[in-house]
Amino acid sequence: MRERRRRRLASRSRNGKGIKQLSGCSYRLVSLRRVIFFGVALSALCFAFESGAAAAEPRPWLCRDKPVFSSDKPVRYEAKSRGKRHWRIFFMQFVPGGPHDGFTITASDDVRAGTSDARGELGSGQFFAVALYLGAGGHWLCPRDAREVREARGPGVVSSLCYSDEESGPCRVALTISRPAGSSSSAAAGRR
Repeated sequence: MRERRRRRLASRSRNGKGIKQLSGCSYRLVSLRRVIFFGVALSALCFAFESGAAAAEPRPWLCRDKPVFSSDKPVRYEAKSRGKRHWRIFFMQFVPGGPHDGFTITASDDVRAGTSDARGELGSGQFFAVALYLGAGGHWLCPRDAREVREARGPGVVSSLCYSDEESGPCRVALTISRPAGSSSSAAAGRR
């Protein structure tokens, strides 16, 4: 141990600056490399956490099934929850060359877990209706099943949609699009 210490002191005095030589590099250079390495590693870690936070943002335009409906007059919507999950309904319109593969979110509404509902109004036009549910870890997930309900519709109903977190499962969120009472217009519904 004393011999090692003596060699270390001798090497410091040989180069005159008190810097020990280590494989042709000085400690200062090794320290600089460490600082750069840890700086890059810390930046990569921060970027990874930032990307993870962005993943928690809902992205309805990425869902495969986007039921579509249209009306030449303003419409009302009502979404009813029948499950244990928190859902969010998005209404999007397609704008060629727009962000998110051309889909622009024009309205959204929360449908909390349990027996809750959300209501609102939309203008005229063609809308894509997507419901996402909050999954484990706080990530918004596309429904496993999104379908048009083909049952007999009441007067003024433009579209009746059903969303589920299970493939061909029970309707967890029922979305009804209807014209305000007393208005008559042409409307179409379908799936894109």
